[in-house]
Amino acid sequence: MVTSRAHNLDTLDREITRLAMLCQVNILDPEVMSRVLQRDASVCRTPNPPAFVKLPDVLMMHFAVREKSVETLGGARTEAIEDSIIERVRKSRS
Repeated sequence: MVTSRAHNLDTLDREITRLAMLCQVNILDPEVMSRVLQRDASVCRTPNPPAFVKLPDVLMMHFAVREKSVETLGGARTEAIEDSIIERVRKSRS
């Protein structure tokens, strides 16, 4: 179960990263993330309507899986998984 939840979060976060890169969106910025969830395409530095249409949906899916992960694994384990994923995202952007 732990591996499955971690894998699901990792898969979703890879897709979020890919879509954010296509749109040139700084998805790690909480204000930008909020605007993406509101479907505000003005946060895109590179217009890519097909990618941006998917981005808020995949982000919402991430939050749903994260919520289930917290219920199953606990907050600390879920946070550790997310920290690892965020670190990989940051490294891939460098």
